[in-house]
Amino acid sequence: MKKLLTISLALITSLFLNISSHAYLDVATFDGKILYIPTLRIGERIIYDVELSYVEGAVFKFLKSGQTIVTNTPAISTYSATEGELVIQKLQYKFQTYIEVALVVTPEGNLSANSAELIPERQASSVEIYNLTSYSDQYLHNLAVLAESKMANLEADVLAVFYPLGNFISGNQPPTTLKTSFRGATFQKILSDQDRSVISSRLEAFLKPSCPQLGSWTASSAKEQADILADWILAGGGGQSQEAYCPTRRIAFISIQPDRFPLMEKFDLESVIFHELYHSFQQDLVWNCPGNKDSGWIIEAGAEYFAQHLLSEIQGKPQNFGNSVLAQGVLEIERHGRELADPGIAEKGLVVLRYMIEKGWLDESRLLDGSFYHNCARNSELTDSNELLAIAKANWSNIVLSNNGYNFAE
Repeated sequence: MKKLLTISLALITSLFLNISSHAYLDVATFDGKILYIPTLRIGERIIYDVELSYVEGAVFKFLKSGQTIVTNTPAISTYSATEGELVIQKLQYKFQTYIEVALVVTPEGNLSANSAELIPERQASSVEIYNLTSYSDQYLHNLAVLAESKMANLEADVLAVFYPLGNFISGNQPPTTLKTSFRGATFQKILSDQDRSVISSRLEAFLKPSCPQLGSWTASSAKEQADILADWILAGGGGQSQEAYCPTRRIAFISIQPDRFPLMEKFDLESVIFHELYHSFQQDLVWNCPGNKDSGWIIEAGAEYFAQHLLSEIQGKPQNFGNSVLAQGVLEIERHGRELADPGIAEKGLVVLRYMIEKGWLDESRLLDGSFYHNCARNSELTDSNELLAIAKANWSNIVLSNNGYNFAE
């Protein structure tokens, strides 16, 4: 499929104008002298904050770049420069991928884009979307594709359920008919009770083959669990959670209400989706792993670290991730104190993990690809006897502000 692309003459210009409202745009800028591309790939290297200086005709010279990291994530972009044009072989704009994007400089010195070919969107291999909201199925599907593409390997099939709620009523439990372990506030009901059987049947169909490893799991077990979840949804139960019924079957359910996810603040929604999907990818949640007092916050912090890191990629600001984590840590300390507990346990915990990563005590890539939650690794490594973890827990909140942004105090 060929698409014609145009570039405006403003200092900050969006490369592609014909992308759906839910797609994300890396922003390329050109002021007649410098072409700036937020992220691109050359071989195995992801390069942030790339600047190419304009020479003449349409010849660009590599000027400088920001942080470079080695990664196995999907290609963002590659480029080559020849006399007369700059060709970007592959540009991935989060949910849309274009190839052979030819950029030229006009006689007036403006940057112009010719045609590009749109590659069909990928399909999620492990996540099904059950969408009861006004958001498009494809938008939610694209988020799932992006999240699962980061994982080292996928073990479970996941049903991601999105359902709408009205305004907040109270912080009390909703008046469910069936006994449930779910916890959350009560919101105005949007869905009709007439939808109950349809919703329950959809969930039951997913759960029926749920746990072949468990001899006690039967068709009636699937129906019982489906009815409980449908009852929660229809009662106006709000929340975001993930239920690990067994290693190979998970349900992530996310309520969407107007006061939490306003239309223009969809980044908040996406962060929650990434967080819950990551829980679905954490393979050791339903195994008999040796527990310790830190297991809870480590599970939550890992999901939040992944969600916020992926969100920084979407926003085209991965180089600012470390600073933003510490800035948020300062806010959490002011709001909820220094104790590594709720409220804000996930947000405070990710700062602890960031401390260990910056010290070289924890491999960030294992968090980002989920492998830290394989084979009970997180519980066997981050134990009470781990002196480095003890240091991180004692010092994570010692954050200082300097001319270079936020840093951990020495």
